[in-house]
Amino acid sequence: GHLVYMAPHHASSIGVLDAASLRFRTISIKNEAMFKYQGVAYSSVSGQLYFAPHDESNIGVLDPASEAFRTIHLPSREARATAQYSGVVAIGTQLVFVPYDESQILILNVLSEHVETVPLNGAASVGSGKFYDGVAVDGRVYFTPHNQVRYF
Repeated sequence: GHLVYMAPHHASSIGVLDAASLRFRTISIKNEAMFKYQGVAYSSVSGQLYFAPHDESNIGVLDPASEAFRTIHLPSREARATAQYSGVVAIGTQLVFVPYDESQILILNVLSEHVETVPLNGAASVGSGKFYDGVAVDGRVYFTPHNQVRYF
């Protein structure tokens, strides 16, 4: 389609731009709190949009057909809720969340909704603002360095 979805970073709604007509609208996801997600990816396997938890303790999920929003809660270790992940990349049945201040990669299986983590190694595991976004190429995921000196 022609719809572009925007992550609700410090907002209580998801931005939706119709690229064909250039009309903008929002999908309200909660009235009482500002959601803090950064980055969105569409999974062709599940047909859902997933939002990376930046300052949240859950993964945001939007069904674009019904516009229903829900969350997948993170296990306690992953639920720090402060500048955790800055993007998300869809690759097959998995979503890979790009670590910003986290020292581990978050992986979600979109079929089972099982969450797991993979620790970063060496210099990539320390510091803040590590990576900002990512891309999948030929079955591999690459992270864009932010304060890191190399890609991962």
